Amino acid sequence: MQATCLEPFFDHIEMLKLLRASRDIENNLGGWLRASEIWSIIQDRAELTETEEFRDQGLRDAIVILEEAVAKRVCYGTSGDCIAAAMQSLKDWVQLCEGRPRRWHHYIYWPGILPGKFIEALEHEDGLASTLLLHWLAILRLAAPRWFLEYWIIRTGNHIVSKLPHELDKLKTWPVSIICTDRFGTLRRNSKPRLEISNDGLAAAITRC
Repeated sequence: MQATCLEPFFDHIEMLKLLRASRDIENNLGGWLRASEIWSIIQDRAELTETEEFRDQGLRDAIVILEEAVAKRVCYGTSGDCIAAAMQSLKDWVQLCEGRPRRWHHYIYWPGILPGKFIEALEHEDGLASTLLLHWLAILRLAAPRWFLEYWIIRTGNHIVSKLPHELDKLKTWPVSIICTDRFGTLRRNSKPRLEISNDGLAAAITRC
C-alpha cells in the first residue's frame, strides 16, 4: 500500500492516476447502481446533517487565497491555463461535496476531471500545482476517516510540503493545519504508521512503530 510502502516505492502521482481511472469504472457502473434498490440507501448515507453542513470559513478563505495565486500565475503564463482549469474544477468539487466528501464519487471526481497537462505539472513538481493537490488532500481529511485513504493523505501531504518552496508558505498554511492535526496521533495497537508532527507544525511524517 502506498501509505506504508518503503520510500523508493512511494509514488503519489500513480495513486492519483489510479483514482483518475476509477472515474471510468464509475461511469460504466453508475447507471446500473442508480437503478438498483440500494441507491436510496447510498443517498441517505451521503446526506449531510444540519450540524455537518459546509460551514468551514477556513476552507473558504483558503480557496480565495489559492485562487488569487492561480490568477497571478495565469498572467505570467507557464502552465497557467491547466492550473486555472484545475482550480475551477477544485472549486466546483468543493461545492459538489459541500466541503465534506462522503461517497466514492466525491473521492474520485476531482482526479477524474483534471487536465492531462496538470498531471504533467505535478510530475514535474510544479509548486502551485502541488499546492492545489495539497488543498484537495486537506478537504478529503475533513471527511470521515476512510481506511483506504487516511494514512495516504498524511504521507502524501508530508511529501508535498517537504518540496514546496518557502514563497508558498502562505498558501500551505490552511491545508497543513488540517492534515497535521493529531487525529491519528494515537493509533490502535499494531498499527504500522505513526503520525509525527514537527515543532513548526508544517510537516507530518509517517514512520514505523
